[in-house]
Amino acid sequence: MPVATARRLRESLAADGLEERVRRVGVMRVMRVLHAASDARCDVSDFEGRSRSVMESMPFGVPVVATRAGGAEELIREREEGGLVACGDPECAARGPAGPHGRPAGTSR
Repeated sequence: MPVATARRLRESLAADGLEERVRRVGVMRVMRVLHAASDARCDVSDFEGRSRSVMESMPFGVPVVATRAGGAEELIREREEGGLVACGDPECAARGPAGPHGRPAGTSR
């Protein structure tokens, strides 16, 4: 990640009070470690083919919040593997589709 992008990300997390809730892990060679430590995956874009990152999360039972952009709609069954949100609506993506007990849909962790 370019230095300027990393700085903007840190500043944005700090401004939103999220430094303690978001972990930046850098390059991971063994993805199962990252998946095992994840509560959910957020995969947002305005256009997406068949998302490899969504497919990588699913076997580990990590719920995915993704935008209704192409391939995610084919992969994610609402309230089972996660949920889908509107494209271009960052507030909606940040909240995620509400599931039981206020958790993102599909989460049990």
